[in-house]
Formats: sequence, structure tokens, C-alpha cells
Amino acid sequence: MMKALCTLLLLPCAYLHGYDAATEVGQADKGYRQAMNDGEVVVLERLITDDFLFIRRTGEIWDKKAFLESVKGRKLDVQEKDLKTRIYGDTAILTHMDSLKTPDGAMVEMIATRVFVKQRGFWKLASVQDTALPAR
Repeated sequence: MMKALCTLLLLPCAYLHGYDAATEVGQADKGYRQAMNDGEVVVLERLITDDFLFIRRTGEIWDKKAFLESVKGRKLDVQEKDLKTRIYGDTAILTHMDSLKTPDGAMVEMIATRVFVKQRGFWKLASVQDTALPAR
């Protein structure tokens, strides 16, 4: 939690030090991923928008409340690769591949999209969509 909280607290400093939007979004995304892996609901609540939507690999759609409830007390080990970031003004779209181990030990690979928006000077996560890849 400490790493994710430090990342969250340092985000406003990024602007003052002249970081570009991709760097700022990258820091917000790093905080999100760390909080997800650690199951840190308090940190996640500050990093996502009030109208946040999470579209699961199963097609199920969770709002902010359902998403945070699902994260409570759960630790993940998500491995990410091939991250690409595109910035469009106050919107950033991140795409990448994820690998994670399910509670029953199965390995799942997904393509994921995360959408960040800049609100009141902070990058917040507005939407996540995971698409499961066929088992190999």
C-alpha cells in the first residue's frame, strides 16, 4: 500500500517538474497496477473515476462499487507486457497483454485496454476492458 500511496501523492509533482502526459499517465497506471496486485481498495478508490466501468473477460460489467468489492482482500500476480500508451488531450488509452494465475491455478492470458482521463489535474482510471485470449 505504501508504494501505491506514494505514487498517488507524487502525481501532482509530475506537473510541476515538467513531465509530459505519457509520464504522468504511466505513474497513475503504475499506482493502479500496484494497488490491484496488493488488493488495496482505499488506494484504488482514489485512482478511479466515480463512473468507472470494468468490463471483465467474461463479459460481465462492474461499476465502481462492484469492482472495489471484488478487489477487497484479494492479492493478484498480474504480469503485463507490450504496453502501448496513446494520449488524446485529457484522455489516455493504454493497451497491453496480461497473464494471471486464477485461484484454481489456471493461467489466463488477456488483451486489456485501460482508459484514463484527466480530472482536476489528476489522471484517473475511467474504464478497463479485458478480453480473454484462447487457451494455448
